Amino acid sequence: MMFSKRKSIRFNPEGDYTELPRGGYVVPSKLGGIQFGVPPETIKDSMALKIDVPTIYVFPEELWDRKTGINAAEAEFPAYFNYFILKRKVSFVCTKEQEQRIRIVFQETLLGPPEFNTGIVVNNNNNSTEASKPSPIKKQTSSSSLSTLSPPSSPPLSPQSQPPLVKQPSQQQLEELATMDTCHYHHHHHQEVNGHDGEDSTNSTNTNTNDHEGRSDTNGIQNIDTQQIIDQQQQQQQQQQQEDSTDVDEEFQKEFSSTFPRGEIPNLEKECKYLRTFNSVDELFDFILFDDNGIAKLSDDVEIHFQEDQSLFKVLQLEETGKDNKVQTLVATIPSKILFPDMINSISTINDNKIFDPPTFGITIIGSSHGFDPKKSTTGFVLWINKRGIMVDPPLNSSSFLQSQGVPTRMVDHIILTHCHADHDSGTFQKLLEEYQITVVTTPTILGSFLRKYGALSNLSTDLLRRLFIFRPVMIGEPMIISGAEFRFFYTIHTIPTISFEVFYGGKSIFYSGDTCYDPNRIKDMNKRGIMKTSRMKFFLRPWNHTVVLHEAGVPPIHTPVSVLRALPDEVKNRLYLVHISEHTLPVGSGLKIAKEGVAHTLSLDVMKSSHSEAVDILKLVESVDIFRSIPLTQACEILQTATKRKYSQGSVIIARDTEPDAFYVVASGVVCVNIGELKKNLIVGDYFGEMSLVMGGLRSANVQAVTDVEVLSFNKEDFLSITRNSAESIQFITRLWEMRNEKSWETMSLNSVFSRCTNSQKTAIQSILVRELVKKDETLWCKGDEALFGCLVAEGSFVFKEDDSLESFSQGSFLGDINAMTTQPPSIHKTTVVAKEESVIYKVLSQDLIKFFSNNPGIQLAFLDTIFVDALRDQVQQLVNSKLTY
Repeated sequence: MMFSKRKSIRFNPEGDYTELPRGGYVVPSKLGGIQFGVPPETIKDSMALKIDVPTIYVFPEELWDRKTGINAAEAEFPAYFNYFILKRKVSFVCTKEQEQRIRIVFQETLLGPPEFNTGIVVNNNNNSTEASKPSPIKKQTSSSSLSTLSPPSSPPLSPQSQPPLVKQPSQQQLEELATMDTCHYHHHHHQEVNGHDGEDSTNSTNTNTNDHEGRSDTNGIQNIDTQQIIDQQQQQQQQQQQEDSTDVDEEFQKEFSSTFPRGEIPNLEKECKYLRTFNSVDELFDFILFDDNGIAKLSDDVEIHFQEDQSLFKVLQLEETGKDNKVQTLVATIPSKILFPDMINSISTINDNKIFDPPTFGITIIGSSHGFDPKKSTTGFVLWINKRGIMVDPPLNSSSFLQSQGVPTRMVDHIILTHCHADHDSGTFQKLLEEYQITVVTTPTILGSFLRKYGALSNLSTDLLRRLFIFRPVMIGEPMIISGAEFRFFYTIHTIPTISFEVFYGGKSIFYSGDTCYDPNRIKDMNKRGIMKTSRMKFFLRPWNHTVVLHEAGVPPIHTPVSVLRALPDEVKNRLYLVHISEHTLPVGSGLKIAKEGVAHTLSLDVMKSSHSEAVDILKLVESVDIFRSIPLTQACEILQTATKRKYSQGSVIIARDTEPDAFYVVASGVVCVNIGELKKNLIVGDYFGEMSLVMGGLRSANVQAVTDVEVLSFNKEDFLSITRNSAESIQFITRLWEMRNEKSWETMSLNSVFSRCTNSQKTAIQSILVRELVKKDETLWCKGDEALFGCLVAEGSFVFKEDDSLESFSQGSFLGDINAMTTQPPSIHKTTVVAKEESVIYKVLSQDLIKFFSNNPGIQLAFLDTIFVDALRDQVQQLVNSKLTY
């Protein structure tokens, strides 16, 4: 089985199908379109192509693509659109194991954390019911443990059992539907929750003396001592406060600062259920499972066959050939492993030579719309503070979007995750797989949902996923300092736990609403019903005294009505920018405006820089340089004193080949091109050059030219050597890098299916841990049972696994090594034996060095996980290294 994936035949789909731009295929059938592969925002492909939105979705063999970070089973929005908009259920075709994983996803996205969904069920008939209280769902550590929650598999979709088809809307109607709520749509309604009778639980104290013993039969009033009444009221208030505090999950209470009043902690369970318009996730979808023979019977006439050994699906249906005669015909053959567009790291230099200079305090909008708008991306943005970026709910391929506009994503080192709906978290996981560990800012509650959701999709443990990033937990009621700015976070009003924030810097402030139902009437109603505390109600109804207000404007009942925002004073609307809204739904003459997308429309606030902002800029830049990572903090002062900023205009020669070395450079802004022989590399912010000849001696070996206007941080020769000479690790790094640069290691990495996607900085780091070795013909690299002390990148020649020598041999660009065995501490044993078929050359990498590299590059680790080899590029048109500039 360990070699089965390589044996799988990659083929193009055949038959009657439509290929979707974001990935996946739609095959026509008697039951309507059957979609294979469900990437994020796939609904928009159907709308843009003017084809019917399918009701049947087949999940691919792998639910999540480790290389691109794309979710191949983003079933949320197909289910939402069909159920809440078109009023019909969808069917998911998959294996039993996949069903269990998808149920975990919908638990988190539709209902929120399990601990927030016990005891109360809100129905749609304006009546509240007390559920028969099942055993609370415990947090899952594996997808298989949720099997007991799965209902019986659905029967085939016969014409009688299939949900009634709704006439497919026209293209114009679909665009109008883009105004609908991106998660749930329902007519405005009110719900009674937990039997509240309309009184504010925090303020209503029963002073009707008719309820006391000894009441008067004549006038209903008894003469009671005033102090006794006061004592009784205080006792009731204390009892109510105790009930309020015990009504909230104990772990959830820990997310609030010690100074936050316990009685004001929101009951998110009640608030979320007030907005919810369904009782069970099974109202939205059915599952049709593949049987033991790999057959999923959709109806009497339509079947899907999953041939795992060939990595393909076949769609077959019965066709009438004559009176009472039917024959089964093949409609289409579809790959079971869906390939998605891969956004390779590249930065645009075609922008009128304008280099993006991040504001000291401001916002760049990446997307301003929602999940049903085919013309725009879902809402997400970069918050700039001291020229460093914080991504807020990044849409899918956000980094590619920024790089296409000349913005190196290395400038972004934090993510704020507001909640776990697919239109807000699909790009977050993708961002985590980029170079370096990024810091995620959210609450433990939201992070728990995120980890469980993506643990289920990726089939990886939540512990492993947690190690991919740095977590900074939000503490509600306590300010958090990020990049020198002060943040204050709050829980919003939404169907699952969601946060918003306000941020203060340099005398200015920005407020972001997050997804929320800012509807004063509904907020007051929640307070009246005892769902929301009075203090929390007043908080949401307070005026927005901020320099800029970035507010969502979705459709009720779970988003903010545009009519509410339209009624705001002009003074507020002047500072207000809308997101989560499609353009054609903005009322004409409303005085409202949608935040404009793109770098060119970056909103910059004029603030005073802090006195130490330049020092922070320099240290942040140096932090990304491998050579300086082992430099102790005691030398930070020396770095600040010796670093000099220099500017070069477009086309300027920064270094000329065969000249005397005089300085070391780090790119601070712009793009430079390094030309070494036939190899060309474009360097961006954080990349460096000029170190080799300073340490190893000799003349310059490369030409370096400014592709755009460029700013660099430079250290003259004496200062650079002074900083690095006492660091054996830095000297060893440069020495090994020099040895590998004299090899064809860069070209060899560019032939590997994973390394080819790495950034320049990552490839440089890999070069620094490689060691060249010759291997004789028939020589064994390692034997089954040997300790996994190293792996290798094949530079020349070829190798075979002794366990299956019928496989095509592994040649230049292939990485060999049992990754799981190599990355355990201490290393475990190899499961295979590898032998050289001919005289060969390898670039050897020790397990301890690979572990260190993975710790700084979690995305690469995830791509390598569970492999015994990472193949060279196969079945693809191989591009010469020089045919395209690498980044």
